[in-house]
Amino acid sequence: MTKNEEKKIRIKYIRNLEKFFNEASLSLKKENFDLEKFREKVLKNAQILKKDPFVFISSNYIKNLENFANTCLN
Repeated sequence: MTKNEEKKIRIKYIRNLEKFFNEASLSLKKENFDLEKFREKVLKNAQILKKDPFVFISSNYIKNLENFANTCLN
């Protein structure tokens, strides 16, 4: 795999984590928060994360996004 391909995969992984975080946090901030709707949205957005391979990144920011996603999915 070339450096450019690795970079593209890494960037896509980070963007997917950020997208998951943004969708979940927007749902949590709603005034009329509904746990069932939140669960449905999280499971739907989990498909975004599952379609691309896991990429190890040692950044604290990425680790926090991964922890948030894992917490929401559990």
